[in-house]
Amino acid sequence: KANDFSKIQGRFKTRLSLSSANVDEVIQARLLEKQPGAVPELRTLFQAKGDILRNQQTFTNCGMTLKSYKDTDDFVKNYPFAPYQFQLVQKIFEAIRRAGATGLHLSRGERSILDAFQTAGKQVALQEVGILVPLYRFYPSIESFLDTAVKRTIDQATDNASLDQPFDIELLQALFLIRYVEEIKGNVDNLVTLCLTEIDADRLALRRKIEASLLRLEKETLISRSGDV
Repeated sequence: KANDFSKIQGRFKTRLSLSSANVDEVIQARLLEKQPGAVPELRTLFQAKGDILRNQQTFTNCGMTLKSYKDTDDFVKNYPFAPYQFQLVQKIFEAIRRAGATGLHLSRGERSILDAFQTAGKQVALQEVGILVPLYRFYPSIESFLDTAVKRTIDQATDNASLDQPFDIELLQALFLIRYVEEIKGNVDNLVTLCLTEIDADRLALRRKIEASLLRLEKETLISRSGDV
């Protein structure tokens, strides 16, 4: 009964599907519409670096296809987010809610996801064109919904002098976000892709940084390793 919309829908002639299937279109129209002056700059950027970008956004051992940019128009519509992030953030919300790491007041629908993208977008709003939004930018939008035990662990890690601040904490947040999502594995290759902050990022340097960070987090028993995951 909690999800029975028939009484509300009965009042209106026009029937709307109340699902989250097209949340990316809503976000593109409401949050990511570009000013006219920015469009040519973004088009030029994609034409110059589109191939680099597609190579940057690769995943290994994934249970679903995570979309990259189709063409220049797709890049302009989604920038600074990547198309796969719409699917992934939705999966993250569902998985965290299902695992019981949040209270039930975390909405499963458009509002939570819109809020997540708005919060992440605001954090990078004043940066230069060419940046990308890494996954850990979505953590603040669900932080207030999290179970206190989960939140306390991540908060206490912030005060840990043995960790390299703030990168280790950001990586820990990214690992927590994908923890319950079965379709994406927490291996180093995937973490590199999820933590990219710019189009021209050096994947090799970032990989070394992440590997060192994982060792520190494991030493502090904040994460555990299973094979290469």
